[in-house]
Amino acid sequence: MPLPHSQGWSYSLRHGERDIPIADGDTVLGRSHAAGVRIDEETVSRSHALLSLREGKAVIRDLGSSNGLFVAGRRVVGQTPVADGETIGLGSAEVVLSITPPADLDLRTAMIPTMPGGARSRPSETVTRFPLSPDNALAPAAQAAASPSASEPLLPPRPPRRVRSADDVLIWGDPGEEAAGAEAPAVFERASLGARFLSALLDLVFAAGIAFICFIPAIVAIVTHSSLKSAAGSSVTFWGLVGFCSAVALVAMGVYFLSGWAGKGATAGQRIVGLKLVATDGGLVTSGKGLMRLAGLLLYLATGGLLALSVLMSSERRGIADKMSGSTVIPS
Repeated sequence: MPLPHSQGWSYSLRHGERDIPIADGDTVLGRSHAAGVRIDEETVSRSHALLSLREGKAVIRDLGSSNGLFVAGRRVVGQTPVADGETIGLGSAEVVLSITPPADLDLRTAMIPTMPGGARSRPSETVTRFPLSPDNALAPAAQAAASPSASEPLLPPRPPRRVRSADDVLIWGDPGEEAAGAEAPAVFERASLGARFLSALLDLVFAAGIAFICFIPAIVAIVTHSSLKSAAGSSVTFWGLVGFCSAVALVAMGVYFLSGWAGKGATAGQRIVGLKLVATDGGLVTSGKGLMRLAGLLLYLATGGLLALSVLMSSERRGIADKMSGSTVIPS
């Protein structure tokens, strides 16, 4: 008896009193007008999260949001599966995911005896087989290679995909693999080169100001050095003070950058311009990644800024410091 026509899985998000239907595939949730599902609230980033729906399974991934992504009250770092009826938090905004299976799902499994001639089989010889949809049908060669006693059909691997959304968000890989626990690269919106340059300039000004404050005692010593020459041991004291103040100034500059990146997700200059720093796996920037990024910035300074041109030559707008630290700058 043929199965009735199936309408497939259906999904919706409930936000307040509004139910928003969603199709199978990838949908960007955010405040942008170009987002697949627009949530117009202050705590929601322009491209806040990517919701991937495949055959009744849902996976959500943080796109580097400012106020965080939550599922059932738990903070999401990177990506996580979402079950039917679970609440998704976009900052302080909340939506509830509903997953409705096809009406004929209960008719899609059948107990098939494996013994020939219609003989009654023992329980160990009975297997459950699932009819395949046209999208997942086996190629003839794969069907011939499959063992007739296998209890599960062998599905062909899906090729990697590259999709660009209307909000200029690049999506790599197959989100369906994430539901099975496979790691996939995070998805980010690109920061403009002008914004990155302006934030770097502001950060250099702030860091130089901090260094100047730390070096004030040494400046005073340099100005009064001629009057200290008559004192015994003044030369050792003078150079010791200059060296100490220089070390404190360098440490203070490093703390300025590290506390911004690893502690707050952005330096003062980045926050002013509307940028932030995230790890390429979608997580937070750790102190180790911050140190590697600081080493990359020192390379920029050591080469007179020539290495900074690597950002212009990268299609992903990522320079040496980005690649060394496994981090990237995105709009907040």
